[in-house]
Amino acid sequence: MSLLTSRYFAHALLMLTAFIWGVSFVFQTTGMRDLGAFGFQFYRFLAGAFALLPFAIMEYRRNPFWKQRQQISQKQVLWGGLGLGVFMFVGSSLQQIALHTTSVANAAYLTTLYVPLVPVFGLIFFGIHLPWMRWMAVVVFMIGSWFMTGTDFQTITYGDWLVISSAIFWAFHIMLVGALVGLTKMPFQLAFVQTILTAILSLL
Repeated sequence: MSLLTSRYFAHALLMLTAFIWGVSFVFQTTGMRDLGAFGFQFYRFLAGAFALLPFAIMEYRRNPFWKQRQQISQKQVLWGGLGLGVFMFVGSSLQQIALHTTSVANAAYLTTLYVPLVPVFGLIFFGIHLPWMRWMAVVVFMIGSWFMTGTDFQTITYGDWLVISSAIFWAFHIMLVGALVGLTKMPFQLAFVQTILTAILSLL
């Protein structure tokens, strides 16, 4: 697969991820009515961990990077995945609890605040400068998301503030994912560790 093709494939996966994440808000609201916020979150991430496990095992067996630097890579995956899990747990929990007092539309739109927050935090904490065209794309995205979700902010609820807080954790989570995947080259193992940790923390 060429570099150009792989970029298209990566972009397609990101779009699919955004679609699934957006649709999940409806299921989150419905599911927690019977299971509660953390009960639903436990089963949600436990199912995700089981789905990731076969891919994590295959990656463990086939990845030459792991075989060359087994001890160092193992620590990076374990501690990196645990760190990701903490950010994922806090971000997901705030989002899940917020759905008690805010609408699905508001939660969906406010969660997208991580989009501008990622480059802003990248600039502040890591000195990463983006071309002005990408900043324009962020603005267009936020405006488009506003119209697509049909968001109504006549009153700002406690749940809205929780979702805004969760977007901050999601932004740091995304930056950490980028750094750790680039370092370890083991995305599935990192994803499994963070997901199973989120499930465990949700059960406590």
